[in-house]
Amino acid sequence: MWKRCLSFLSILLGLAGFCALPFIVGVHDLVQTIGQVGWLCIVLFIVNAAGTQIMPAIGWWMILRAEGIPASLFTTLQANLMGYPLNVMTPSMFLGGEPLKTLYLATVYDAPKGQILATIIVAKFQELGGIILGMVTATALFVWHTDYFTMRSEALLIAALALLFVAPTSPAELK
Repeated sequence: MWKRCLSFLSILLGLAGFCALPFIVGVHDLVQTIGQVGWLCIVLFIVNAAGTQIMPAIGWWMILRAEGIPASLFTTLQANLMGYPLNVMTPSMFLGGEPLKTLYLATVYDAPKGQILATIIVAKFQELGGIILGMVTATALFVWHTDYFTMRSEALLIAALALLFVAPTSPAELK
């Protein structure tokens, strides 16, 4: 019973803080800023921010299902959102909430903790791959669509991007 009361109070406190922000910042300043960037940018920002929480959880859910753990998408989202505050608050950022997520899913689905932790590690590598792919794509698009660089510099940058994809990454591949 006290856990539900604490959860309710936490949600209520979060909503109160969210509603108080315009008054702390200033309603006029807030409306002026929204007017400068436009409502479409605000909506895209909210979708992007929500996507950073939801998309990794969906990827992790797919890995869990492939591993034979019958996790539901809702429970996976819950676990991901539970671990997020710890990820942000711990010094090793993005590696703090994994024990909590592991224990939660192991308890809910009576699955081995090692198996669940392995799916989290695979999901983290997939997230890292997505970030690197996004960075390389953004750099390539920047080089392609701007005249910021001379032709010689463009050729060097494109060659460097190509090397990122074909260069050996481990000492074993260098031998």
